[in-house]
Amino acid sequence: MSKVFQFRSKINPSQALIMIEPTFWEKVKGDIPQNCVLIDPAENTFPVLVVDNGDSVAFVKGVDEICRIYRLEETHNVVCTYFGDDEFKIQILNGDNMVVKCPDIINNGVHLEFSDTDSIQDLGPFLLWRVNLSKAAASGINVMPIPARLVTSLLDGNQSYVDIIDEDSNLTSCKLLRPKRRKTERYIAGSWCQFIRGKNLKEGDVLGFYSANNMKSLHGKIGISENFWTKWYSHLPSEVYFIDPVGNSFPIGISSKGDSAIFERNVNTMISFYGLNRKHSGLFCYMGGNQFYIRLGNRYGVEINYPQKPIEYPKDFPFWIFTMTKSSASGKNALPIPAHFVREGLLESQRELTLRLSNGEQILCKISKGSRRKDERYLCSGWYKFCRNNNFKEGDMLLFYSKGDAYNLCVRIKRS
Repeated sequence: MSKVFQFRSKINPSQALIMIEPTFWEKVKGDIPQNCVLIDPAENTFPVLVVDNGDSVAFVKGVDEICRIYRLEETHNVVCTYFGDDEFKIQILNGDNMVVKCPDIINNGVHLEFSDTDSIQDLGPFLLWRVNLSKAAASGINVMPIPARLVTSLLDGNQSYVDIIDEDSNLTSCKLLRPKRRKTERYIAGSWCQFIRGKNLKEGDVLGFYSANNMKSLHGKIGISENFWTKWYSHLPSEVYFIDPVGNSFPIGISSKGDSAIFERNVNTMISFYGLNRKHSGLFCYMGGNQFYIRLGNRYGVEINYPQKPIEYPKDFPFWIFTMTKSSASGKNALPIPAHFVREGLLESQRELTLRLSNGEQILCKISKGSRRKDERYLCSGWYKFCRNNNFKEGDMLLFYSKGDAYNLCVRIKRS
């Protein structure tokens, strides 16, 4: 299809849909698949579903993500330009017909994960691209082209391989081919043939790829892509806030060295709160100032259920949140103190502190030093008494924080 079509439409944030102009639909409805991708000027991609109910046609199931990230209202409009296949270029306009600035979305990680056909509809914002296999592609004899928009936003310029991880967590390292025809041209090759043949795929099968960030492998650190850091480092303060879809927010510190940077301070707290592990994936959308909008997915790229933060945490003091398990509620095991709190809230030679509740209860606890890491510390003697006095149950949440006095640790309790 060589002709370019364009239409303008109102956005309905309350119903999370974008209406498709009837005259446009009549011209192209035979060429547009049910699953499409909307791409904004910053190359952010939004998989959407096209629904035709006979009387009207609209983009749905995915428009809510655009509404959240752009904070859209009824006065906003969208200009959609169709170039063919399943891709639409979009531009958001406000009520004064001024172009709305695009947010930057970071797809963290160097892995690409593979999902089978049945799971693709649930991948939501984590879906990078989908492939309908031809007969030749299903045989594995062809290399797999990576969309140019993802080469720019996801891959490093000198990257020579990519890891493909299937739904059973089997990893296949594949070479990346870099032809000289275009700067953004990349192909998955090498072991790709082995991967495809091992799946026994057939013509017509659909592959869905999504980005995965190894949240645990960096020990409480989340890498920031070099492209993003180069573009935004002068705008970012040393502390930012991660905000999830239900309003939970976490103050996160940024550490940088030269051209590289990481999210570090309080990342362990966020990992503990959501129960993240190395198989989870994350999207981080920079909203300007000191705010990042975050979305988290499980090993299959399906978005997690976000818990409501039960305790208001102090914004000016070091803290950590601990959720009681069945074994820890008894107090018979020493309580590990997160490394970030050891560095920020304790003295290097400190061997004891006092736990303080708002009701006046005070318990003196000894601090033991581990042998594996320099910042490994545990609450031991006194911790058992504190747990017994408060009769903790599995699921109870405790907020520990210091108000500047390393020898006094305040505690708030939220019962399950």
